[in-house]
Amino acid sequence: MASKADFTPEEWKTIVAAAPMVGLAVTCASPNGPWGVMKEMLSMGMAMAEMLQKGSSNPLIAELAADLKARQTKPEPPQGLKDPEQCKQSALNHVRAVNDLLNRKVKAEEADEFKKWLLTIGRRVAEASNEGGVFGFGGERVSEAEKNVLRQIAFALEQPAS
Repeated sequence: MASKADFTPEEWKTIVAAAPMVGLAVTCASPNGPWGVMKEMLSMGMAMAEMLQKGSSNPLIAELAADLKARQTKPEPPQGLKDPEQCKQSALNHVRAVNDLLNRKVKAEEADEFKKWLLTIGRRVAEASNEGGVFGFGGERVSEAEKNVLRQIAFALEQPAS
């Protein structure tokens, strides 16, 4: 069973920021105006709050939830990003670093569950706001750019894209 103690403080910060970075990658892939961005980020926050409320049988997710609840480790936003593409690439690099940490320090089954949880958060963020509609009506549920970044996240996490 993996726990916070298995990671250095810097590595743990990387794990704590994993879900927000997945959400950021999706949001930056297809920014849909201030309202769409707000809905997508709110969706990521709600997915995290849901995890905190119901808990998880995965020890790493459970410990992450406890850490977030106690506000012990705060994810730091990436600095100096000038445009959505740069933001997306930075977030994807973070996801790759998370994958590397999980592969090195966590049993395969636990790591796989954590990775699937991250993909679920990414999908929820992508589905939070219709793309290309007018005032939230019409458009598509998940844009091609979001589908593409979800595939990139799945690839970075060595998971099948769905």
